[in-house]
Amino acid sequence: MHEFESSSGPLLGRVILLLAAYSPVALIVGLRGLPATLGWITIGAGVLGIVVWMLFLWRLPRRQPRTSKVEGAQFVDSEVTGYIVSILLPGVAASKPELNDGLAYGACAALILLVAFAAELWSVNPITYAFHMRAARAVVDGKPQVVLIRGPIGTDGVKFVARSVGVTLVLGESGSGEADA
Repeated sequence: MHEFESSSGPLLGRVILLLAAYSPVALIVGLRGLPATLGWITIGAGVLGIVVWMLFLWRLPRRQPRTSKVEGAQFVDSEVTGYIVSILLPGVAASKPELNDGLAYGACAALILLVAFAAELWSVNPITYAFHMRAARAVVDGKPQVVLIRGPIGTDGVKFVARSVGVTLVLGESGSGEADA
């Protein structure tokens, strides 16, 4: 049994990716807060986060690929669904949110972000699906981690991967030509 280890990458980069992963939620919360100034600020933060993730996901497959041994990959789509429900349900439940609803939702969001960071789920978000990537748990070079995968999981073995800021993207089988993105 492998013990879960922290992915490599600068702490600030991982925090930025985690906040950006939750940016679609900021859009929804901001829409709920309109026409207040804070609603517009939240929408702006949501748009900025989505743009950050889109640029990151556009750039990640273009990084210099290297080979790594990838084993036991399992998609975590149910975690993505759980993420969406857990963060959105409290925000849309109140028919006319008031200040105390906002404070409670903020505390809930802070707890969810803390758990997501500790569980290294910064790459688990709906934006990845728009780039034809899915999150999975896998053992990469002997270390369990959350990875992004394009296409089917495939078999265990040596694959091309690209890494940046603690996010690993499995590009394809080593020598199969699938890494040419």
